[in-house]
Amino acid sequence: CPLAIMAGTLWMMAIGEWLVGRLSGSPVCWPEHVHAETDKKVGSEVMGPRRIRALVLLAFYVVLTVIAVGAGHDTPRLVRVTVPMPGLPQCLSGYQVAMLSDVHGGPLVGLSDVGKYIDQLNALEADAELLVGDLADGPPTERGDELAPIQGLNAPDGAYYVTGNREYYHGSTGNDWLRWMESQPTVTVLNNSGVTLPVRDRRLGRFPDCQDADSFDLLGVVDRTACRNDPSLCEEGFGTRVNLAVAAAKAKLKPEQASQLGTPDRASLLLAHQPLDADSAASAGLTAQVAGHTHGGQIW
Repeated sequence: CPLAIMAGTLWMMAIGEWLVGRLSGSPVCWPEHVHAETDKKVGSEVMGPRRIRALVLLAFYVVLTVIAVGAGHDTPRLVRVTVPMPGLPQCLSGYQVAMLSDVHGGPLVGLSDVGKYIDQLNALEADAELLVGDLADGPPTERGDELAPIQGLNAPDGAYYVTGNREYYHGSTGNDWLRWMESQPTVTVLNNSGVTLPVRDRRLGRFPDCQDADSFDLLGVVDRTACRNDPSLCEEGFGTRVNLAVAAAKAKLKPEQASQLGTPDRASLLLAHQPLDADSAASAGLTAQVAGHTHGGQIW
């Protein structure tokens, strides 16, 4: 993000100047001068321009670091987006999803931070909650405790999870996080699969004008990093995962609905951690995609 790059650049400039001074043996203060009144030489301890510049850069870096760390632990900024969804039944117009991604639970983002994010997500009172990858840096055996607050997710149509690239780093295989999430009673894992929303027995009067057939499809794919562990997921390119999800979703639908999935006649939403999967989603005829990964300036 710009703030981190700026701070890092300033820090490297300060280090570079210090190293140059050390290697060259150049003095960091002005040379001796003659005192105006006593006409005697005095060893000057006045800081020269180079030392002043280095101290200014260091102070600027410290200020930016404090701002960045504060922003990283602050309540995430809420962005509301209205997404046109061709094929969505009129009675479902206004259906709301709340998305959270790139939490990076770990040494700097702990239990209290994750709890704050989940509380903020629940406060939106969305119909469904979406966890779109990079929730932790490390395997579940080390980071599962930090993510315990996800057990408090309470959207009427449930919470849905897909992996991000970080679920395959820091000793994680990705599959360990899929298994861990599957063990959470509040989360449904979308492992190249799909579900139909709204959940019929959870409508609770939210959509009184809808009939049973009025619905849309929510699909999810594992992150493309999973292809390193299982090349078959990308044997026909990265779009293989999206095609698998579409096939799995169609298998759960009635024939008429299945024939409409991937066309403008039936709305569909893809969860994929990286925006790079948007081309595959478009090729499959899906209506829209939500993604994380780019952080938008988030510090973790």
